[in-house]
Amino acid sequence: MYFTITSVVAETSTILAEVDKAEEKNQELVTLKKTISTSEEDRQTLSSYFVTDDTIVIFLENLEALGATSNTEVKISSVTQNTEDKKLSVAISSVGDFGNVFRFLELIEQVPYATEVKTLSLATRDDPATTPENPSKLWEADIQIELTSYVSK
Repeated sequence: MYFTITSVVAETSTILAEVDKAEEKNQELVTLKKTISTSEEDRQTLSSYFVTDDTIVIFLENLEALGATSNTEVKISSVTQNTEDKKLSVAISSVGDFGNVFRFLELIEQVPYATEVKTLSLATRDDPATTPENPSKLWEADIQIELTSYVSK
């Protein structure tokens, strides 16, 4: 009888230890699910700072929209994907008066993506709308940026 009781107590202890482990794992799972649900907004915000193959067009449209914001004419002349380095290279030109072109460059610096300016050149050219009485020049910025927050699939 002693051995039977000892055996039952040992078996009960083993079962209780397994139940405790299962409860602990269950609690960890509940905590993990709660963390996932409370961090959803943060994860969405974080992922919006990266450009993927699916969002390249949106990114380029956002760059073009900076032209309207800065009151300049913006043209994207080339887009090159470098999947090895996971970078996207974009060549953009902006034409307008000096203050507006400068504003465009400031806006490029402020895009919510990790970018590097690789080349930048400024030049003047005659304004086609100029008259002899009111001569004016347009400024043109040619800029090559590299998007380092590009995630290729």
